Amino acid sequence: MSYDRNFLETSSFKLHRLKVYRDLKTQLQRNFHLTQSEIDIFWTNVESLGYYLKNFNDVEYGQYIIENYFNIILYHLVSVATPRNEESINQMTSQQKITYKFVMLVSDHYLETKSVQFYADSLQLSIRHLSSVVKETSGKTPNEIINEFIFNEAKAQLSTTTIPIKQLASKLNFSDQYAFAHFFKKHQSISPTQYRGMFKL
Repeated sequence: MSYDRNFLETSSFKLHRLKVYRDLKTQLQRNFHLTQSEIDIFWTNVESLGYYLKNFNDVEYGQYIIENYFNIILYHLVSVATPRNEESINQMTSQQKITYKFVMLVSDHYLETKSVQFYADSLQLSIRHLSSVVKETSGKTPNEIINEFIFNEAKAQLSTTTIPIKQLASKLNFSDQYAFAHFFKKHQSISPTQYRGMFKL
């Protein structure tokens, strides 16, 4: 399944974006086993989406129907990819568990602190050990993961609220709106104001 990035950026999705993002980030495996019923449900939704894509111009509210089917498919994929119970977590290696706990902590505290030291202390690990484990299991540094959470929060806020940029910068724990703008442009190549302009608020 493929999609135009502009479609994802500008559509009025009702996804609980940060929870979905956290659930995906905390799942370290990349191969998933589906039951036959899960496969059947998935393909039923894909076929329905395909119908509305082909008949887009003939169906009233076609755009909204397409967006909602896309939502359903995304949620379905995330539900398959995320740990469903303690048994799934117990099957992780010790290093994967550390990364899992780290990401869970970040999801709870990224608005409060960007300090890797804080997370290392919370997990009773040295920064060096935490950084080594997280990098090995996720391919990213702790700082990169923390920044991804902050960046996704910024995009969610900019695309769904009218909160002033200065206030958003403070909420995301930046020293001022200029530091926030520099951070955002580094990740998105456009300013927060330009990004917000892509959406009808």
